[in-house]
This record gives sequence, C-alpha cells and structure tokens, in this order.
Amino acid sequence: MTEPNAPLPIVDDGLGNSSYLVDLGDGRALAVDPSRDPSPYLAAAERAGLQIAFAAETHLHADFVSGAAELAAFGAHVLAPAAGGLELPHKGLGDGDEIDLGGLRLRALATPGHTPEHVSYLLLDGDRPVALFSGGSLLVGAVARTDLIAPDRTEELARALDCGAAIVGVNSRDLETLEIDERVPERLMPLIPSSVVGVWESGVHDVESVRRAAECGADAVLVGSALSRAGDPEALVRALSRVPREGRRG
Repeated sequence: MTEPNAPLPIVDDGLGNSSYLVDLGDGRALAVDPSRDPSPYLAAAERAGLQIAFAAETHLHADFVSGAAELAAFGAHVLAPAAGGLELPHKGLGDGDEIDLGGLRLRALATPGHTPEHVSYLLLDGDRPVALFSGGSLLVGAVARTDLIAPDRTEELARALDCGAAIVGVNSRDLETLEIDERVPERLMPLIPSSVVGVWESGVHDVESVRRAAECGADAVLVGSALSRAGDPEALVRALSRVPREGRRG
C-alpha cells in the first residue's frame, strides 16, 4: 500500500458543509459526511483513479440530506454512529470502535453535544494519526452549536446561555424520531434574551413557516432540504428573506 494522500476537502458553501475524500493508498477512497449530490465525490475519485469504498457519517444531519445512500448505490460501505439508528444498511460504530480500511484504520470517538449520537473519526496509519474528522463538534476557529432536540432540553438552553453563547439554535426536529414539533421552538425561543441570536432549525420550507418563526422571535432560520428540493432555490431564498424579523423582548 502506498502512502495515503492528504484528505481532499469538498466544500458546499450554500449548505455550509465541509466533507472530505480520502485516498486510502490502495486505489480506494473514503468519503466523510457527503452531501446528497454524489457527483463531486465521484468526479474527484475518478480524477484520482479511485473507487469510493466507504462513506462515513459523523452524525445525523438536521440541515441537509446526506449522500451516504447515494454513494452506497455505487458500492460504498456506509459507516455511521451506532446510536444514530440509521435505517439504511450500515456499520454502526461507538466510542473506541475501529474498522480496517485495508491498511489504514478508522477509530470512532464519541463526541456528543452537537447531536447526542455524534462521533468523530480518527484515521490511523499504524499508530500514527493521519487525520481527525470532527464533523459538527469542532469547527475551524470555533465550536459547533448544540442542537436542542426536545422539550426536556430546556436545561441545556439555560446552560448554553450561562456559558455566554452568542448564537443558540432551537431544533423543531426530534433527532431520535425525526418528527417535527414546532411547539418546541415556540416554547423555547421566547426564553432566549434579545442580545443572543436565536435560530429556528428544521421544518422551515415556505414563507408561512418563516413567518411563524418570526412571530416567536427567531432572529434567523436554518433552511436545508427545502432548498435542495426547490426548482428555483434563489427565488425561494428571496421570498423567505422578505419576511420581517419581529425580535424578542428582554
């Protein structure tokens, strides 16, 4: 096996998602956190003369649709957090679990916070670390937000505010059942001080849903799958952006 190359970042500025293609050094490749359209990964692999053999997910994504299933259709084995309950065929990994990638090893490290099931992946060549894929748990120059996924997470909101968080996201999607419950952000958003940016996450797909978020005091909304399904994403963004903010008291 030849020396593996440095991971190739594949960035989707529209989604704010960074994914990676890793040359495993034996003609195969690993894709980490791929977004729904598989073509950038397949094209990059073809240019390098590689076959994508593995697609690894660090967590369940509330803001975009994963491309792991699409890459699996091209022969990739899907790796994902065991606690995520992913429904498509996959190898579930927990803290400390390792998988042999054909010389290199991938070790899962439990890093809950952004989502409960979140894992990071440490790529090893023998005992030598090659790369760490931290998903949504650690960003360049910052740490990621924690998703508030259920009504019983009010205490997490209090802790986030206590720590001086400047931006707090409240997710209307229960990441365990994947069901939308707009009552969650409706209840929690008014508890966020006006000095903190409150973001309504998930379930935002049209002007009416943005208006509802604004009425609850949301400063911003996170729109994911609605944009990927829209025939004219730019027109949808313009329409959603016209809804005025109403702000919160306090």
